[in-house]
Amino acid sequence: MVKTMIEDKIKETKRIIENKKIKKLLKCIAFFSLGFLFGLGSIIEDLHPFGVSVVAVSKKRYFLFSGAGAIAATLILGLNANSARYLSAIAVALLGAFAAEAFDLNSTPSFPMALAFFSSLLTGAILVFKQNGSAAQYILVAGEAILTCAGAFFFYRALYSDYRRLRFNVMPLSQTACIVISGALLLDNLSSVYIYNICPARIVSVLVILVAVRFAGMQRGLVAALSLGFALSIRGDNTLFIVGAFAFSALVAALFSPVGSFGAGISFLCSTAFFCIASKSEIAAPLFIETTIGTLGFIVLPSRLTEKLENLYSQKDGAGHDGSLRQTLVLKLRFASSAMAAISESVEQVRERIDEITRKENEFNREQLSEEEYIRRELVLEKTNQIRRVASEQFFSIADMLEDLAFEFDEAEIFNSDAAGEIRRLLSEYGIYPISVSAIEDKYSRMRVEILTYSSAKGLNNPELAKKIGKICSRYFDRGRITGFKNETMLSFFEKPNYKLSIGFAQHSAQGKLCGDTVKLLNDGKGRAILIISDGMGKGSRAA
Repeated sequence: MVKTMIEDKIKETKRIIENKKIKKLLKCIAFFSLGFLFGLGSIIEDLHPFGVSVVAVSKKRYFLFSGAGAIAATLILGLNANSARYLSAIAVALLGAFAAEAFDLNSTPSFPMALAFFSSLLTGAILVFKQNGSAAQYILVAGEAILTCAGAFFFYRALYSDYRRLRFNVMPLSQTACIVISGALLLDNLSSVYIYNICPARIVSVLVILVAVRFAGMQRGLVAALSLGFALSIRGDNTLFIVGAFAFSALVAALFSPVGSFGAGISFLCSTAFFCIASKSEIAAPLFIETTIGTLGFIVLPSRLTEKLENLYSQKDGAGHDGSLRQTLVLKLRFASSAMAAISESVEQVRERIDEITRKENEFNREQLSEEEYIRRELVLEKTNQIRRVASEQFFSIADMLEDLAFEFDEAEIFNSDAAGEIRRLLSEYGIYPISVSAIEDKYSRMRVEILTYSSAKGLNNPELAKKIGKICSRYFDRGRITGFKNETMLSFFEKPNYKLSIGFAQHSAQGKLCGDTVKLLNDGKGRAILIISDGMGKGSRAA
């Protein structure tokens, strides 16, 4: 009963979120919250660079809400010369965001980065100039401006990523890094919250790093460790060792990850303990306790949750096909082709026999029929015979098609699963999410790539795809061929032949200027050139 009520509540919540107005309201609240949280966050020397970064990257008039959040956070911190400077920087970023929206300048991160940089640099330089500041203060302002610019880059990539790619595990590592760094900077704002000298933000960080190492792989685990370690170490003094501790411990955990969650967690804890002892920092003991809590939480994660994480990051792109499977498929296709050919022959024989019997019957009854009725019956018999002939020819066509498929699969030698996975990731960068990707190399070392996707996918005719896919496969491909079905589309790339065939032909008409003789050269896309020679019938314009 309770379970049913919970499920009904979840469904109702999903339905509310899917409502467009509710969705828009939630986005407005989210941007206000981001502006507020990043505006509150501070780093060394009481700097607040990231509130301006969030405002600079906000699109579609959400900059008004992120700006309001950043202003509210600045006012909460207190009114003084420094807060007036940040309010000015936020105002400049708001004006720039408005201009970017009006003139569509936010298509790439370049403009938001420049806007964030100059908003921070100019307002900071003016404040230092009025206070007759030293050269060190100018350098600090320049460093803060660079951090604001970098924050704008990370936030832009994180906010406008297509998170559906997480499900396919095809998101580029660079984009994943931007999301993790943005999340780490957001988590940094919570690192000032302590419960009995224990920081919950660091416990969450340890848990996130171990999950990334265990289920997303060493690369993404190291990205998470470096990002979170950096974010947690820039706030206080004598905390920079956290970066090295988390990074090296993540590497050790990755080495022990095949043993299971217990092995990865214990190895991470032991490595971090070494860094805590060696650092002799005042936060060493709390960090060890926090790491212990985070590790225990990771080890006791419910099995249902770990299964979902494994499914989320499982590598299923372009699964390989072994030789026995290929040969079995070829055998079955050839058997089906032979069966369809036999059916076609039987249908043809039955058609001829029925046609013979019905015509004899019509001839036998001719004397009892009028001339008009006899002709009508002959026409019906002829049309019926044509329909039966079409059915017979269709069976022959299906048999030929199956034989061609068998020949094609028989020629295929290698199914390159690594290349298929890389191509899937490339396509996701263009907003194309394929149903299946095949990179096939035949016995003559020719390669073709076949991509099946939904018909609603856009950008399939992009000429850059052939170049990028060719770079992945170390081949040169012709421009893709698009074949449409009902709800699906096949995009095929064929390797360019080593040589180009040039032909020439001459025509001579026996009568007049027009000649019916002609030649046509076709390329089947698989390294074969087909030459069709047509001999015109007769002479003159009618023959042509």
